[in-house]
Amino acid sequence: MGVIQLRTEIPGPASRALLARREAATPPGAAKLTPIAVASAHGAAVTDVDGNRFIDLAGGIGTLAVGHTPEAVVKAIQEQAARLIHMCAIVATYEPAVALCERLNAIAPGGLPRRTVLMNSGAEALETA
Repeated sequence: MGVIQLRTEIPGPASRALLARREAATPPGAAKLTPIAVASAHGAAVTDVDGNRFIDLAGGIGTLAVGHTPEAVVKAIQEQAARLIHMCAIVATYEPAVALCERLNAIAPGGLPRRTVLMNSGAEALETA
């Protein structure tokens, strides 16, 4: 059986309902490229809230390299979340953040000394630089 499965028209009734809620709750300037409301995804397959399944040809930040819900990544996230979800770096230091910076420093090209800072946005990164 193929990946693509259509059970309703696109968008289906549950997708239309969730999109209506989104439009009521968010400003119109927020981008929305499709009328699909996603419920789950695995690998390259995305399932909407109506049970329709598609191939994700757009990807999203964080899924382009590994796909949706790869077992090793899900396991690592679950293990880390059981210990610590987040600690603000200006409040305290935690080992996984330091290890990530060390790894990025090690693989960055060039012969100059390297340091890494983890930021939320390009604006923060530019201000820090």
